[in-house]
Amino acid sequence: MPVIASDAFMFETNTAIGSQFIVQINGGYVPVEIVDQVTYFPTLDPGRAPFLVANVDSTIDFLELRGLTAQRPNELFVDIDEDMHDSVLLELRQVLGFTTYTDRARLLEDSSVDPLVVAGWRGISVVSILMAGVAAAFGYMTYLAAHAFRTRRESALLSSMGMKASSFGRLVLIEHAMVAVLGIGIGIASGVYVSRLAVSSLTFTQTGGELLPPFIMQTNWVPVGILAAVIFGATLVAVISIVRQFKSLPIHELTRDTN
Repeated sequence: MPVIASDAFMFETNTAIGSQFIVQINGGYVPVEIVDQVTYFPTLDPGRAPFLVANVDSTIDFLELRGLTAQRPNELFVDIDEDMHDSVLLELRQVLGFTTYTDRARLLEDSSVDPLVVAGWRGISVVSILMAGVAAAFGYMTYLAAHAFRTRRESALLSSMGMKASSFGRLVLIEHAMVAVLGIGIGIASGVYVSRLAVSSLTFTQTGGELLPPFIMQTNWVPVGILAAVIFGATLVAVISIVRQFKSLPIHELTRDTN
């Protein structure tokens, strides 16, 4: 019978995908084969005990075929239409007679945050992106001003030696592109690290255990892509401006300046 094994089960039993062995279920022996592996499966905690996942109907049929009394399922997952949620839930309680249940819709409703608070956090995120863009713009403008002042005489010297404007433009483009790529890369890496550091503090229960299911951090890359496109566009505009200044440099004055 095909089963799915947890990572902890495969580690403790030294098995792998394709391993065949016999397990004891409710007093009966069932031959199984591992066809896949999984880390988490609701509502099992891999930190407490390893587990196997098998088809419940196939397991019960095999045990009954051997003349054994099979244990019936004691946990069900039911998908209910939102429009018929309350009526179907009441009917399930009457038919199945279960005493406890977990309503995911009710849990989500109880755990929802005040929309005013969410709107405030979203506003802060938008403002932070705008501030990052403004800071990047001022920083880049300062860098361009310093670059133009520092390399004015060097540019005139290169022009007097016969360097063409196209060659000078490629040189400047490579230099500025390296600065832009390095800055964006460091910014993204630091942002991802800080986000994981902030989220990791929320992934533990009040007793210090690991929260299940685990948090999966997702990044909205649209604002990042827009900001990166703006930065590259500004870089291209700056390179074009520097090349135009290169063509109009007063070579005879700059090359005779000895200060």
